[in-house]
Amino acid sequence: GGTITQVDMSSFPPVIIAYVSIEDANGEPIDWLKPKDFLINNNDTPITKFNLAPISSSDQSAIVLAMDVSGSTAGQPLISSKAGAQTFITMLDDNDLIELIKFNQDIDVLVSWQKDKKKLSQEIKKLRAQGNTAIYDALNKGVDDLMRTKQGQKAIVLFTDGSDTDSQCSMKITLDKANMAQIPIYVIGLKSKDLSPVTLNKIASETNGRYLEADNPDELQAMYQKIGNKIKKQYCIVMTVSESNLPIQNSLTISIGRKNGINLAKTYER
Repeated sequence: GGTITQVDMSSFPPVIIAYVSIEDANGEPIDWLKPKDFLINNNDTPITKFNLAPISSSDQSAIVLAMDVSGSTAGQPLISSKAGAQTFITMLDDNDLIELIKFNQDIDVLVSWQKDKKKLSQEIKKLRAQGNTAIYDALNKGVDDLMRTKQGQKAIVLFTDGSDTDSQCSMKITLDKANMAQIPIYVIGLKSKDLSPVTLNKIASETNGRYLEADNPDELQAMYQKIGNKIKKQYCIVMTVSESNLPIQNSLTISIGRKNGINLAKTYER
């Protein structure tokens, strides 16, 4: 399967950039495809001029790491989440920009758009658990801050073991804004009596991200690693479009493999 996670219009005309995740039946990224494997149409017009590159060799990514530090994460959940987050930042490229948000009922930006992994690591180590849970407010802050960054791959990675109890912002407003800004949200949920898997899955699926659930804290590190792979092992497709003017609503379709292949579609705004 696969997903067009983001369409970047910041270089149009004439360039449109799409970020695409392709996975095998086990959910593992497929990163060996060549341009000849792709058929691309924009508003039903074939695009023949495009470059294909793995994301790690393309432009800078901007990633928000939003970590739940509410009281219920005290002990092993937060210890394991911190270890997972440390693993996650080692998977990023030196050029990537990271924002670290911790949240309970309050939203605190601990690191804003840093490349310095040592600083990030120090701030993750300091995290302590207390308070309630404002998931939507944390996501809303992440989306707002990502909207202010330049072009390039964008993503939010959210860890939580609960459901929202304290947000001022609604889920609908948050998701609408994330979709408008083409920002996928990847969610790691730790099973607990308060976890709301249906809601978290909706957040991820509606934004072209992914939801992963850990049965216990020992699984969290592997989950962070999996999400890191999903973000970094995508394709960056740089397309040159002949039209200098596009309608407000557009449709991008990508077919991979000729027979029994993968067909992806995404609508986006000019």
